[in-house]
Amino acid sequence: DLTEQGFAEVFHCRGQFARKYTTLVVEHRPSGKVVATATLLAERKFAHAGASAGHVEDVVVDAAHRGRGLAKELVDALGEQARGSDCYKVVLDCKTSNVPLYEKCGYRTSEQQMRLDIDLGPPQAPGRAEGDEGAPAAKRPRS
Repeated sequence: DLTEQGFAEVFHCRGQFARKYTTLVVEHRPSGKVVATATLLAERKFAHAGASAGHVEDVVVDAAHRGRGLAKELVDALGEQARGSDCYKVVLDCKTSNVPLYEKCGYRTSEQQMRLDIDLGPPQAPGRAEGDEGAPAAKRPRS
């Protein structure tokens, strides 16, 4: 769970790298609520003559709004953004059950994902961590 302060910190950080991050949202106008979102991260590479690789992340559609094509619209729009950002490829990770959705968007199964989970411990309270001699407490993301 992301606190309001945590959201503000992530938002500020992404603002500093606005050319790397594109986050799209879909608002349900009658309620004013965000019902879908997806993000593209453009990562510059030393390979491929310095071109970028796009990473689609956090494609989420509220359960009450699924089946209306929102995820496809978001992913397609991020694909266009990737083309405009000189990405030579775009990758995304998904559950096996979502493969057909992404195939409709032009994606194909490729290679194998590997993952290392890192235990970040309990979230730290704002302020200073014990024993750090006045240094600001490290703020660690939690999943």
